[in-house]
Amino acid sequence: MRTTALATRTRKNIYVRAEDVDIWTRAEQMAGESLSQLVADQLRAYVTEREAKQQGLERLVVEVQRDNGTRKVAFYGRWLTDWISDGDMLRYRAAVTRRGAIALTTVNIAWGHEEVGVPLGEPPQLNVYASLQEADKAGIPAGVLDQAAKALDVELIVEELDI
Repeated sequence: MRTTALATRTRKNIYVRAEDVDIWTRAEQMAGESLSQLVADQLRAYVTEREAKQQGLERLVVEVQRDNGTRKVAFYGRWLTDWISDGDMLRYRAAVTRRGAIALTTVNIAWGHEEVGVPLGEPPQLNVYASLQEADKAGIPAGVLDQAAKALDVELIVEELDI
C-alpha cells in the first residue's frame, strides 16, 4: 500500500466569526499561497515567540555588515553583557540564543560614529559559537567571556590541566 501526500495531511476546520469574514477574505486574496499555509506560517511564528518568552528570551535585532552592505538580522535570545571594550578599539556584546549558542557582536569604534549611546565605527560583525570555549578558541577576549559565563551562571574553564 502506498501513502500519498494527501493521506499524510490532517484536516482541521477553523470557524470564523461573522465580524472576521472580511479580513479572512482579504487575507485569502493577498496570500499568494494557500490560506492554510499562511495560517500555519503565522502559527509557527506565534509558537516560536511564545516559547521564547516563556524561556525569558526576546527577539534581538542586530545591524551587521554583510558582503552586500549593512543588514539587520534577528534571532531569539537574551543579552548576557552590555558593550565591553577590549581596551583598544573593539567592543563586544554577548548573547545566548534560544538554541544555547553564543552570539557575539563585535564592533570597531575607530571611525567614531554614535549609535544608541555606544560609539560605533563600522557596523557590528555577528559571530555565533557553539559554546564559550569555542569563542575562546576564536580569540574572544577573556573579560567578555568571563562576564558572559557569569550571566549564564556557569564556570568558564578554558583548559583542564593534568598536573
